[in-house]
Amino acid sequence: MGRGVRNTRQATGRCTTEARAAASRDLGNVSWSSIVNGQTASGGPRPTRSANHGSATRSIPSRWSIATCSLGAAAVLDACVTIEWSAPYCNIQDDGPAWAVYGVVPYERFSGVSSLVYDFQPILFGINLLVLWALCGAAALTFCRWAPSLLRPERVRVAAMVAIVGVALVGIYRVGLYSTGWWTAVRSLSDSYSYDELRPVGLSVGHRAYACTPSPFWFGPVSPSASADYCSARHGPGCP
Repeated sequence: MGRGVRNTRQATGRCTTEARAAASRDLGNVSWSSIVNGQTASGGPRPTRSANHGSATRSIPSRWSIATCSLGAAAVLDACVTIEWSAPYCNIQDDGPAWAVYGVVPYERFSGVSSLVYDFQPILFGINLLVLWALCGAAALTFCRWAPSLLRPERVRVAAMVAIVGVALVGIYRVGLYSTGWWTAVRSLSDSYSYDELRPVGLSVGHRAYACTPSPFWFGPVSPSASADYCSARHGPGCP
């Protein structure tokens, strides 16, 4: 009886020793490539945390999606909201009326011929769109990095489709104005003043007024005639 117990203990000890030696050999056989590839000593993949534990993060949309959404936003923004520019002559207007210039990069102005006709400089119009596109793209990238949980694939696809539709509508609108003569391409807008004299005086939302805005902040005192012309142009003949 005692001899059987001793034999069992010896056999158990030999098994334990052999198991430890085998484990040591397995650890010694682990290579750097297996570690980099995420494998364990047994050759299987290393276990990872599941998405339920919050380790999975949504990736940033592709560059094409961001570029498309940014272009749509730039086209719609330029058509709806832009910057109004003025010049020193707007404070005087002793030789006829002056018209406001519009654009983030000033490119458009009322022609003075008809209430529906505007002049624009094509090169500056293209630069204006590029600047708006870059600004909208930077804002989109910032939003993607700070709010990745909102960027579901279906939302990104819908936003890209809406942007494409927006670009198409604005393009049709611009082409329609140009083809009917209500949007006239000119080489320069500086017949009354030079570009280096222009200063931003406000935002234009929707309708773009004709008369330029006198600015005591930029250009000093405003003459009575310029003030009266501006008031009647913006508010009608009954302006006090």
